[in-house]
Amino acid sequence: MGIIYENHKKADANKQYNLGSIYQNGIGTEKDLEKAIYWYQKAAENGSEFAQYNLGNIYQNGKGIEKDEAKAFEYYKKSAEKEYVDAQCALGECYRFGIGVEKDEAKVFE
Repeated sequence: MGIIYENHKKADANKQYNLGSIYQNGIGTEKDLEKAIYWYQKAAENGSEFAQYNLGNIYQNGKGIEKDEAKAFEYYKKSAEKEYVDAQCALGECYRFGIGVEKDEAKVFE
């Protein structure tokens, strides 16, 4: 039962991520960053490393939401822990420049 539940949860996360992407990019609909963020948050809660990374970008840049570098760092970290390379690079930049976390040159190279 656990595997079936996890597979279902991942499928839901993928659908939620896709909806977020559709709204963020205005694919077949008007761009709506508020709806994009809503669906990315749902997907992130269900474990989507892609949604976590996108939320990191959104919070870091303050696009459609109040800028929050600490939240950006946390979302990048969650995504990076799932081996998402773009998030790992973003996390390194956070440590390098002190974005949402104290600068830490040693962690930049992890």
